[in-house]
Amino acid sequence: FSDGDSSNTRASRVGVQLTPWAGGLVTSTLNESRASGYGPRRYSQLGVSQAANLSEQWRLDLGLDASHALDEDGLTPEVNTSTGNSAFGQSSVTSISEDFVALSAGAAWRGDVWAWRGRLESRRADSGERLGLSSGFLRQAQAGVAFSSTLEAYRNDTEQGASGDLASLDLSWAWRPLDSHWSILNRLEFRYESVENATADGGLFGFDSLAADNARSRRVVNNFALNRVSRPWSGEDRTGNLFQRYQRSQVSLYYGAKYVQDNFDGVEYDGYTDLLGVEARYDLNGWMDLGLQASALNSWDAGTHRYSFGPQLGFSPVRDGWITLGWNLQGFRDRDFEAARYTAQGPYLQLRFKFDQNTRFGFDGETGED
Repeated sequence: FSDGDSSNTRASRVGVQLTPWAGGLVTSTLNESRASGYGPRRYSQLGVSQAANLSEQWRLDLGLDASHALDEDGLTPEVNTSTGNSAFGQSSVTSISEDFVALSAGAAWRGDVWAWRGRLESRRADSGERLGLSSGFLRQAQAGVAFSSTLEAYRNDTEQGASGDLASLDLSWAWRPLDSHWSILNRLEFRYESVENATADGGLFGFDSLAADNARSRRVVNNFALNRVSRPWSGEDRTGNLFQRYQRSQVSLYYGAKYVQDNFDGVEYDGYTDLLGVEARYDLNGWMDLGLQASALNSWDAGTHRYSFGPQLGFSPVRDGWITLGWNLQGFRDRDFEAARYTAQGPYLQLRFKFDQNTRFGFDGETGED
């Protein structure tokens, strides 16, 4: 395969992809990047993976990824070195290419109701060494109840002398029985992070991780959401389109709580913070709704309170899609609650889409079909 090679392209790639046996995949590429101010930079990449179904319930996969710079002048080409199905999250992607070797092993088990998956990765590179572990359980939704749990642990050591550990465990629960106006979502997370000499490297585990000479953070975060719709859930809601035209009007209550213990250069800080939010939405017609949200962030030990509120306008232009335009007249930011609610001041755009094996996009207002 080839990505092409012309004077207008900033990068080109040629390579070979083989499936020499069942479940096996071998990929070899030669890459050239023109994005660098130093001129073209060349590097090669090799990927080998093997997947096997051990039984009806068990599946195993192994992988190897490697990259090697071919330039003799020692200048590092500017490319992306993501290793694909990585347990490292954002920390596995860098804008500077380097020589590296990454090994991975994963396993998965699926039963009638429960499922489990696990993955272990090791990456050695010019910039340092990384080790990642992830595991998770899932109970499929039956009778409107679903449960999941995820464990992640990472170790990162850089050549610049920075090092860090990150571990998190979350427990999630969803209750949404059919023929009910009510639904409940709850997620409890335990997070531990420790870094040394990480100031120059920035966040070792992503943009929102610690960046300090010597710091440790322990936190417990819980997100709870209660929702009431104007008509009960139906079988069509569960198996079909969650963002359906002629959607119900609804009211929701959100409560987030966290207890944090931080240590920076030997000085201990701790405190309890919570966030209370409400949101109401009313259908103007079959494809448009009007909403209003309000939130309050309370730091009780410090005695500070911050608020966010503003209107929302929602559209459903296609089946399985929902677009929300909002403007918070007043706002705040908190990294532990950002994934659950958008509370920053100013305008924002939210896009929500549902994808599964039955998803079909269309513009017919009644059926959603092309």
